[in-house]
Amino acid sequence: NPSSTYHIHPSESSSSVIMTLVLTRNNYHPWSRYVKMDFISKNKMGFLTGTILIPAHIDPLYVVWECCNILIMYWLLNYLSQSISKSVIYFDHVVDVWNGLKESFSQGD
Repeated sequence: NPSSTYHIHPSESSSSVIMTLVLTRNNYHPWSRYVKMDFISKNKMGFLTGTILIPAHIDPLYVVWECCNILIMYWLLNYLSQSISKSVIYFDHVVDVWNGLKESFSQGD
């Protein structure tokens, strides 16, 4: 279902990310706006904000959610400088990465 937040269009594979602006230590606000526009257009912003809740592990939707979470994590990592991506690569949930980046960098610019 294309309107589902879990829907991944074939053109939205992990190799389809086009990076034109990566997060550095001093460009958080324009970077976050750029990422938000991209993720809203893909109907995936709820994964970053946490409004798409993690289903229980026994819920059949958990596997679908986990697949989306990992793909979105991959997209987000591609919007980060190499040094910043190394600091968040081991987070399990993309919402934690998003919130951590905001906490760490939103005061810098």
